[in-house]
Parts: sequence; C-alpha cells; structure tokens
Amino acid sequence: MKATSIVSGNHRAQTLVKSLDTTKVVRTAIISPGVKLKTPQGVELDMDKVYVPASNLAGTNLRNIRQNHVNKLEVSYTTNGNDYTKTLMIVKEYPTPRIINGKVYTHELVLGHHRYTALSNIGVSRWIFDVYEFGVGEYSEEFSTITLQLVENDHAPTLVTSDYEIANAILKLIACNELDSTEDAIRTYLETYVPNSHHMTKSKVVKQVCNRTTIYRRVVTWDYANLVKAVSNVKYYAKGVARYIIGGIFDKKRNAVGWSVGEGYTYDYVYNALMKFYNEGKKSYFIHHVKTPTKKQNLAQKRAKIIKLIAEEEKAMIKAVEYYKENGVFPWYSEAFIFQDNENGEEGFLSIRDAIKDSKTGRVADLDDPLTESEIKMVTGEKEE
Repeated sequence: MKATSIVSGNHRAQTLVKSLDTTKVVRTAIISPGVKLKTPQGVELDMDKVYVPASNLAGTNLRNIRQNHVNKLEVSYTTNGNDYTKTLMIVKEYPTPRIINGKVYTHELVLGHHRYTALSNIGVSRWIFDVYEFGVGEYSEEFSTITLQLVENDHAPTLVTSDYEIANAILKLIACNELDSTEDAIRTYLETYVPNSHHMTKSKVVKQVCNRTTIYRRVVTWDYANLVKAVSNVKYYAKGVARYIIGGIFDKKRNAVGWSVGEGYTYDYVYNALMKFYNEGKKSYFIHHVKTPTKKQNLAQKRAKIIKLIAEEEKAMIKAVEYYKENGVFPWYSEAFIFQDNENGEEGFLSIRDAIKDSKTGRVADLDDPLTESEIKMVTGEKEE
C-alpha cells in the first residue's frame, strides 16, 4: 500500500507539471509602490532553484506556515489543478545565482509560501511564478517587498494577514528606517496600503506596534490586562485617593463593586451592576475608557456617548418600573419558544408553559434555584391575582 501511494503521489505531481501552460495565465499585475512585473505571462521555474527565506522578521516574508491551510491547498491542487486566474507565486531574481547552504538558487520567494509548501509536499518539481523587480524608483527593496506582501493580502483571500503579522511588517519597516516611528505615519501607511482591513484590525496593529516600541500615542486605548495594571499603579492617583478596583470585585473603601466599562459594553455592565445589586444588595461604580477617536467622533464625543447611553438605560429602567407600578406587569413579555426537539416531534411554536415542562415528568423542569409560578407569570406578562 505504501509503495502504491508513493507512485500515485508522484504520478499526480508529474501530471500537474505536464499540464502547466503559461498562455492560460490571466491574472492581473499587483499595483504596489516600488515594484515592476517582469513576466507578463509568468514563467516556469524549477522549484529547487527558488530559495525560501525563514518565516520571521529576520526574513522578508510575513507569515509562519499554517499547516491546516497547506493541507487544504494540497487537496485543491491534486483535485482541481492550477487556477490561472489567481495571483501567481511571486519571486525576485538574483543578479547572479547564489549558493545558500550548499545549494544553488536563481530566485527568492516573496509571496506564496503556503502554496510553495503544498506543491513541494505533493512532489511538484516545477511551477509557474511571477518575477517582480523590487526597489524601483524612490522606494527601497525592503519597503517595496514588505508592502507588496501586505497589498496582495488586502482583499478577501483564502488566508487573511492577521493584525499581528501586519504589526510585524510595520516594525520591520521602522527598524529599517523605511517608516517614521509615529502613530500618524503608521496610520497613514495602513490607510494607504491595507485600506480594506477592518478598522478594528488597524487599531490593533497601531496598539501592538506602540506597545512593542516607545512610540508616543496621542490617545491611549486599553485592553483589560493593561487596564488592571493602570488602576493598580499609585502614580495615576492624586494624593489620598484610594486605588480603584475593577472586575466585579467589592471595593471596601468605596463600599461598592468596581467594573471597567469600555465603549460598546454599557448594556452588559449596567446589567451586571443590576444583578449584583439584586443578588448581593451592593451598589457599583464604573471606570470608563473608549476606543480610538475617528473623524466622525473625537475623544470627548466618544466619552460623552458612553454617559449618554448609561443615562438612557437608567431612564428606561425608571420608565419600566413606573409602567410596572401602574399595570402590574413589565412592558415586555416572553411569548413562545420555537421548535427544537426533533426527537420528541416538536413543531411550530410552543407556549412558554409547554416549552418548560420536563418531557418525562410533565412538570416544570428542575433548576438548582427552582422557577416559581410567580416568576413564570411575571415573565409571560400575566398579572398576579
């Protein structure tokens, strides 16, 4: 079986190589600063003549190999062959052949590390590549190489460049003096060369680069780990002010439970505070922070928005309580459950009382804290007699 498998694999690889046809290449050239396509129709190269640099910041490629993606590519190649509409693997040509670790190479891989690995695993000896020239015009080879890698992945590809990988690329450019080490310069670069990345991804990149360097930031944004460190640091407090406590922990100094509430989470933490009061009779306080300001909302506006949202939630609770006092029920109720239990033949919509019955006992399902008749009536909007 093993010998047959090897023969079968070699046959598939040979079939793939024989089927290569550069006249079928219809991909478009990548538009990126400092690069120039030298092979309009691509060119066939021996795989063993293409040097693959290490996948770290010491090399020029951005990504470590992800085996699950390689596995999918192997299946795709052996099943469907080559897709000539997709971007080809990209290499740069050495002026003269180089000897690296005792082997002679004519080209170096810049883009397509997962595809190269998959094809090598299959046993393919030759493939179609695009040869680009780097460092064209006013751009350096380092800048043009890294930027092309980011530009090519700034779409809906099979494998998206992560925020960590983009941050690595930015750090490499800064280390090579190809990019100014300022927040403005980083944001401008991201908007220019990876405009399709989600705005949260770009913010994460800026945060990572700033945290891993000494770059001054106009506005600090907080993740939970750094927020915990900040609220525990006495240097941020005026003399005589007790340190805040967050994470839903009771603050004895303030006789209240402390929470950190970031932009977008007011509903969650108002609910947490409400349930803390209901279960333990303890009031709460919030320490707020917001995300990076935008053209639409500056820092003060984002902060004001949080306070506005909490005020609206509080007014909503007051109005709901007033309604309850007047009508004996809340201005909402649970109407039904939609069918889920195929095994027991559920269909359509079930009343609340039918849905919460245990199928074996016919009674309300058991809970550690039993569901009472009064609670059922309150949630379903039935007035107490």
